[in-house]
Amino acid sequence: MNRKGFIFSFVIGILVIATFYMASSENMPNIKEKQLVVEERVSTMNRFIKNLDKDLDRAAYIISFRSLIGMTQFISENASYLDNTSLRFEEAFMNETIMQKTSKLMENSTFTNWTQKITQEAEKSNIILNISANNIDIFQNDPWHVQVRINLTLFIADNLNIASWKINRQVSTNVSISELEDPVYTINSFGNVISTIRATNFTDFVINNDTTNLQLEVNNSYYKASANAPSFLMRLQGNMGNSSQGIESLVNIKRFQDQGLSIKNRTVADYLYFSNRTITNQTKISKMPSWFILDHDFGNVEAYNATKLALN
Repeated sequence: MNRKGFIFSFVIGILVIATFYMASSENMPNIKEKQLVVEERVSTMNRFIKNLDKDLDRAAYIISFRSLIGMTQFISENASYLDNTSLRFEEAFMNETIMQKTSKLMENSTFTNWTQKITQEAEKSNIILNISANNIDIFQNDPWHVQVRINLTLFIADNLNIASWKINRQVSTNVSISELEDPVYTINSFGNVISTIRATNFTDFVINNDTTNLQLEVNNSYYKASANAPSFLMRLQGNMGNSSQGIESLVNIKRFQDQGLSIKNRTVADYLYFSNRTITNQTKISKMPSWFILDHDFGNVEAYNATKLALN
């Protein structure tokens, strides 16, 4: 049921029930006065429902965004990946905790907190409201956004017993992963190297043997979409497999060296550098730092337009 249809049907339902109530009551002192009361109640409930519909979408987005940040903070503070991204998101979204540990970011900011506040607001207008979250799904339909879908049951009633209504409502919101921390860097650098997700604007990384764009890609830790790499949600679990919604960056080895961290003689494509995947054919790239290595195995020499600069 869409929003306009829901609101229209809700109001019509109240009017029909109210009209029947007035017509069938033998003791009603003044039908006109009663009708005015009913119309005012309908108007009040209609305004409340419209505002609730808007607030549901807004609340879902804000709480989802805070939950994602809370999850990355949990990984950083506990030096461990999540055991189950979907379960831990739902836990943060509803309960202020992640893996049973309180998240300061989510204190008084969960969906449960929000429903309590909105229920109290409803009471001020003599409206009985109950919102139950039946199912919360988190997934990705594109590399740069996390989609959250919440199935809700809403019970709404007038405390004068004019009418009540129970419906199922699905709320869906998209949250950008831009500017969120990549937990893979956090874990593999022991919290010393932070990589914030920013999508690259480059489509050509080497132009006429000029590696300026490629150097900027590395130095700024930009990310590009890659079906060979894990998605953001997979990264929260430390899953370095591949996904159609995957993203990848090129590891700036110098940042690790500057922190005194050990480095690998390995392709700098992050999903390979931080994993145990077998690499048999990799090469240094001319006009790039000596530690800069790309692989042929997963096509990264070609993907970054460095074929003519490959040293072997």
